[in-house]
Amino acid sequence: QTQIYSLAQGVVYWKPPQCAYTALASSLQNEELHTYCPDEGLPSLLSELQTKLSNENNLQNVNVIVTSGANQAYVNCVSTLLSPSDKAIVFAPYYFNHVMAIQMMRGDDACIVGPTLVGGQPDLNWLEDTLSS
Repeated sequence: QTQIYSLAQGVVYWKPPQCAYTALASSLQNEELHTYCPDEGLPSLLSELQTKLSNENNLQNVNVIVTSGANQAYVNCVSTLLSPSDKAIVFAPYYFNHVMAIQMMRGDDACIVGPTLVGGQPDLNWLEDTLSS
């Protein structure tokens, strides 16, 4: 289907649609593109998103952060939510960048890989025992 665009990690044989090339070429004239912006994203984009969330989703007083990708968003979550002595549990299959983010932010021993059951679901009994000990 020609109107479906994958937002997955880049794959070498997927090319952007022509409209992406056109939008990129015209955006090069935008001065905001050539400067650093606040970590939470471009103020104009944040404002538009907050307006959309308010008007279309009835969400008031929300904080919005726009990252350059899911990996940056995940690193931001790890650095925000994990204290220096905290540990994080991931279950297979996990994205290797998630483990690297935890190790980078909190050290190698901060990441625990939990067991999964035959069907691939996390072992919740193990998780409950681990969290309660």
